[in-house]
Amino acid sequence: MKNMTLAVSLMTIAGYSQAATLSPDSTYDMSINTAGSCFQVAYCNGFTNNVAPGSIISISTSDDGAGGVNFIVTSATDMLYTGTPFGLFTMTNIGGLGNVDADGNISYTPTGRIAAGQFTPYSGTPTWNIDDVSPDASTDYTSFTSGSMTNYEFIDTDADAIQDTWLEAHTATGATLDTSLNATIVSAGNIGSAWDVFVNTAYTEIWNVSFTKTSAVPVPAAIWLFGSGLIGLTSISRFRRTQNISNQ
Repeated sequence: MKNMTLAVSLMTIAGYSQAATLSPDSTYDMSINTAGSCFQVAYCNGFTNNVAPGSIISISTSDDGAGGVNFIVTSATDMLYTGTPFGLFTMTNIGGLGNVDADGNISYTPTGRIAAGQFTPYSGTPTWNIDDVSPDASTDYTSFTSGSMTNYEFIDTDADAIQDTWLEAHTATGATLDTSLNATIVSAGNIGSAWDVFVNTAYTEIWNVSFTKTSAVPVPAAIWLFGSGLIGLTSISRFRRTQNISNQ
């Protein structure tokens, strides 16, 4: 029983060592649900709250050398947004790179993210998450983070659980990865020039994400060897005590 307890304790220690981040050299399903995500339609009198159903992408991880992991999207899925002025439109995530550090802080950049509308073609489904038009324009993709981002945000002002107004310079804050592998990540920016009438439209996206491991991670060989050695020494010691008693 003591041997079993020792082995379990060693495995528990190994498991807890990465409790706030993901395991390296593994694959996960990363599920995405929006929470308060929306776009400010520049030429409309009203505002639109866009809600995407849950989506799942697959990622693979590697050690980042600092106690966390880097990850890369290995298979993507469509995200359907509803309630827009032109009906449904689909965001297609065709790739992405990210990191989860040792403290569970997340950064994720969906690269080459494109879209297609139900009624309006957007210049051949261009990449939209590049802001090359605002005063702080960049030709880089806009990232998600578990930290904070400041932009317009569509919020609930009368406590009825329905978003009903935009606040300018409002800070949206994400949450780090918890021990159940859940987190909130945010992204904020302006739609780039490829989007015709939507150019320079402010948007804030808030995603609730969760990770589910799809491949087993072997306990490092050193842990098993160390545990086996201790169990072996315990068994030898017990055998010798038994022999001594018998000889007496």
